[in-house]
Amino acid sequence: MSNPACNFIIMKLDQRMPKALTMDEWGWWRVVCRTTLQHAVVEFCFATSCRMGKPGRLVRRDLDGRRNGIVAGKGNKVREVYLGSNAWIWLVRCVTERQDGDPVLWVRERAPPRPWFVIRWRD
Repeated sequence: MSNPACNFIIMKLDQRMPKALTMDEWGWWRVVCRTTLQHAVVEFCFATSCRMGKPGRLVRRDLDGRRNGIVAGKGNKVREVYLGSNAWIWLVRCVTERQDGDPVLWVRERAPPRPWFVIRWRD
């Protein structure tokens, strides 16, 4: 007896292409940022293609002076990311403005400064 399912034609669905930001959307994100921390997070995420949860785990020693850093990606695989000039400038400005000695790279703006594990935007 043969398998009747062998006669079916399997349809392949088109794979969705990831949606990239347009230049207008990119400009809107830059304009919306109010603080140095917001600018630094947006520029860092766009420069490194990191998801929003990954930058929250970075510490200062993960960055070096050559505009690159080490990020844990999917499956905790470590990869080296390179920062553009805008991202590096905002990151350095954000770190130098902070008054605390916390080794975590991203801390919340409200007192007391605690590390951010999930970054949320507030109005």
